[in-house]
Amino acid sequence: MCDRCKFNSSNNLANSSNHDVVISYTTSRPFNIVIFIRTLRQTGSNCSVVFFVTDEFLSKVSNDTKNYVLKCGGQFINYHQPTYTELEDDWSDPYIHIHNFIRLNLHELNRIVVCDLYDTVFQGDPFNAYLPKNQLHLADEGRGFDTSNREWISKCARLSKRKLNTLNTICAGYFGGDAVVMKSFFRAFLTNFQFGKGLVDQGCINGISVNISNDNVKHLAMVGIKRGQKLGNITGINRNDLTVAILHQVHWNPYLFNQLEEICPKPPGDFRDYLGRCKGCFGY
Repeated sequence: MCDRCKFNSSNNLANSSNHDVVISYTTSRPFNIVIFIRTLRQTGSNCSVVFFVTDEFLSKVSNDTKNYVLKCGGQFINYHQPTYTELEDDWSDPYIHIHNFIRLNLHELNRIVVCDLYDTVFQGDPFNAYLPKNQLHLADEGRGFDTSNREWISKCARLSKRKLNTLNTICAGYFGGDAVVMKSFFRAFLTNFQFGKGLVDQGCINGISVNISNDNVKHLAMVGIKRGQKLGNITGINRNDLTVAILHQVHWNPYLFNQLEEICPKPPGDFRDYLGRCKGCFGY
């Protein structure tokens, strides 16, 4: 069992089972992995948790960190090393292994959430009534496209300026949906994605026709936390009456990020990468 954190989680009509799975990934350091799984288990979620990792990660993670994740019901899948290593390929390379995992285990899987590791925490079970059925679920950042996003899109999606000016930025730090839908999405993405061309996954998913809902996820890069809110009662971009289950890009909010070790105190032992801004790590 995970040690409890000091916040009250939101149930939000949750109905998870071990056939639902949260998937995340890293190629290098284990920053924030314990906080990731502790906040998830604090919600009472019964989902499975899978971390795709590499030989480099396993050479750096402490035994205490690894064993703690296992104690909390997490699993590690080692894919040894990235298949593609050119500029920006590290954003999309893990999708190869995630797609294979979904394809091979489709008969055992119900719903899937794929999200970034280093900057994601949970304040509710992500498998709830607000995760749409039979469709891919993405959430936007509550803002238009900045210079970086426009550059990424220009290399991949090639949307018109008029189209760009009418859309908000879809964030590639979160994907959710039924297992069949997720398998189809990653198959389509990988079929059309060109590795070795300097493409960024976020640039390639913007502009696709997909359901956008901010009821279950909040990306914090350009949207702040409302006055008086803290982990456990932070609401989404569009609704003040609904606590979101997933908070992504927490490092963009120093107030929240700097409180994480107080909210989820570090266990005794060797947890050298318990909390950190991993600027050199993929996925952060």
